[in-house]
Amino acid sequence: MTKQSKLILIVILLNLSYFFVEFFWASAIHSVSLFSDSIDFLEDSLTSLIALIALGWSLQKRQLISLFLALLLMIPSIATLVMIYYQLQDPIIPESFALGIVAGGAFIINCICSLILIPFRRSKNSLLLATYLSARNDCFSNALMIAAAVITLYFPSFWPDLLVGALLFIINFHSAAGIIQSSLKERKITKR
Repeated sequence: MTKQSKLILIVILLNLSYFFVEFFWASAIHSVSLFSDSIDFLEDSLTSLIALIALGWSLQKRQLISLFLALLLMIPSIATLVMIYYQLQDPIIPESFALGIVAGGAFIINCICSLILIPFRRSKNSLLLATYLSARNDCFSNALMIAAAVITLYFPSFWPDLLVGALLFIINFHSAAGIIQSSLKERKITKR
């Protein structure tokens, strides 16, 4: 197993483990941002697994997988939009302390994953770039979730959690666009 493969395998295990933690707490406290982020942990696990499997594939096959991954990145975004709709129909204020603690744990996991994947941040391989971008963006998302928890503690409202969930939609959409752009650049280079 190569060094790249070992790094990606560690990231898969970290993401999959925290998916279960976050999904449980998202359901328990009715948090849109935790729900969206838990789905994102699952998506990150799948993205990294596909990247690990496809590392030895030809450039052409990797390009197709990269486009598939870009679509996969949209899953948490769609789930977030659904949760936002339901929260607007029947608003429930998430428990701020639990939201902050779980988001803090997610922040730590994603920072560790980002540090593990930092060698891929300038990779011309769109699969490796996708794994790094996903972990990096998740650190930012988790910091926003912690801020939402603090605001909710002092000003009880479902809005901070809902707004962070909406922002996660935008971040995941931007990541997907970046992966598509990187994949298309790889395709242009190989056609020359």
